[in-house]
Amino acid sequence: MVTGVTYRHPGILVKSVTTLDVLSHGRAYLGIGAAWNEQEHRGLGVTFPPLAERFERLEETLQIALQMWAGDEKAYNGKHYQLERPLNSPRPVQLPHPPILIGGGGEQKTLRLVAQYADACNLFARMGKNVLQHKLDVLREHCEKIGRPYEQIEKTTLELFSICRGCSTWSRSICWRRRWSRRWRRYRWWGGSHRAANRAKVGGRPRGSPVHVGAGLAPAL
Repeated sequence: MVTGVTYRHPGILVKSVTTLDVLSHGRAYLGIGAAWNEQEHRGLGVTFPPLAERFERLEETLQIALQMWAGDEKAYNGKHYQLERPLNSPRPVQLPHPPILIGGGGEQKTLRLVAQYADACNLFARMGKNVLQHKLDVLREHCEKIGRPYEQIEKTTLELFSICRGCSTWSRSICWRRRWSRRWRRYRWWGGSHRAANRAKVGGRPRGSPVHVGAGLAPAL
């Protein structure tokens, strides 16, 4: 859903999103977060800074993005990034800029950055209705502190769902789902009987045939 701030230099990232916005005729988002997957960083040879530094880099990246999309070419001198002339040409199709979506639910830093810089947030649906509502209440408080209308921010959630092959009943289907393997620290496709699938399920995730899952998700779309 979002890229980690550590994977690309801010200037290159902004120009890449701008190019995508032009090619897609104005349908691009900048989805970004503070990054979390240390194993992937090590595997790809990417530096994985401490959490506090990643949030500092995230805020600087957001500032650089807004400056470049505003057409402001003056030098940017931050703690972690220095850009002599942050030129962004051509301009994006969406004006003033492609929407910025920040992923994560941290109440002290992430949601504060959403209120200050973003057009949308993304939270994990698996947290449950009560926790999601609490996160949104915190976001509302951050908006009130800086005088920004809470309604300006688009609220989105991320969820996985399981597609069962054959029909909608568990007794006659095989469930294939993307399951987090703690032992191997990676995602893998997992298949098994409906009983095994039920034992492995994580609360509240949509399951069934494509038709049934689609019908269940339709009211939220």
